[in-house]
Amino acid sequence: MPRARSAFTLLELVLVMAILAIMAALAIPSIDAMMAQNRLNAAVDQVRWAWSTARARALEEGLSYRFSIHPGENSYRIAPDNEAFAGNGTGTSPAADEVSTPPLVLEEKLPSGVRFSLVDDAIAGDPSADGSGDGSTAPTPGNTDSNGWFGVAVFLPDGTCRQDVNLLFQGSGAVSRILSLRALTGVVKVRIASAGR
Repeated sequence: MPRARSAFTLLELVLVMAILAIMAALAIPSIDAMMAQNRLNAAVDQVRWAWSTARARALEEGLSYRFSIHPGENSYRIAPDNEAFAGNGTGTSPAADEVSTPPLVLEEKLPSGVRFSLVDDAIAGDPSADGSGDGSTAPTPGNTDSNGWFGVAVFLPDGTCRQDVNLLFQGSGAVSRILSLRALTGVVKVRIASAGR
């Protein structure tokens, strides 16, 4: 009668461990790329939420709200579009005393590894345009306050925005996205940035 086998041999254990190590080495890059894309998508959703919040508050309160960024970085700010809330937002607005809810002042950061910048309207609107570099534009000095916040969009009390906005979201290992806001309608679209941007 054959004797029952009670354990695995050392060779069998080493082979199983080698197979597991190879499978892990193959899976880790895929998982990293998936996580990077998820962070970038979360950043796009975060800014879409911020825009809808600023627009809703502008409609409710009858105040214009400014959405500002630090270009090339990952932080943004929503605050009323007046001098009292410029910079760090420590001022008080005269209109704030007359409304039942205080105006919204919000400073947030995107998920780590994700940054955004402005995109030239011609480049963002025409995927076939021959833009140089990544398509981002530098902020103009007149729109940057003393703390480096660059005003991107102003949401007006009638539900519109002062200008069209295109933001490029980039992250290491993720496919870049462009988030577009149409001034007159408030429609927000997300699309993949074409190669080279």
